[in-house]
Amino acid sequence: ALLLLTRATSLSFSVRRATGASISSRVNAFYREHGYAALAKPHESLLVIDERESDAIAGAARLVTQHDGVLFLRGVFVAPAWRRRGVGTMLARAATEQSVQDGRPCFTCAFDDVSPLYARAGFAVLDEAPASVQSVFDTVSRQQRRKHKRVVLMGRGFAPSPLRPVQDADSGALEGRGAAPATADDAPRAAPLS
Repeated sequence: ALLLLTRATSLSFSVRRATGASISSRVNAFYREHGYAALAKPHESLLVIDERESDAIAGAARLVTQHDGVLFLRGVFVAPAWRRRGVGTMLARAATEQSVQDGRPCFTCAFDDVSPLYARAGFAVLDEAPASVQSVFDTVSRQQRRKHKRVVLMGRGFAPSPLRPVQDADSGALEGRGAAPATADDAPRAAPLS
């Protein structure tokens, strides 16, 4: 299915979900072109945002089902020319929308500086997670710590806990649910898993 989205800024994108060798090789070429280390595999569900006028990839993401059935959003990458225009948020939301509607929560390991993007897409910082998710997070966190980068575990599709007010980075106004946090420390927190 092809979903056409038109942004308020008159930018027009087509959003496609696909699997297979052809699309994964196209996404991998996009990743390599921008020096991104992730690699898409043919069996993964990929989401690609194409610029409609040129068919150039503006962003891509991988929705990976782990061996235990847990969904992980990985490899979210937006081309530098399309950053800070809402493409990343659109990508993260669109990639996980159907699974969340089906009652399947989705997890991601987000760099602290881009956690607001995931918060705008409906993700919340998690204090705890299933063992398989915690294992992935611990591995990614260790790898990134060596590079002096902070990673936070976030999830979408959980009942949110009450949110504390978040200060909007642009206006300085205090807002509740839906505000874009400045860092993961300010991001919404999900209720504990039962």
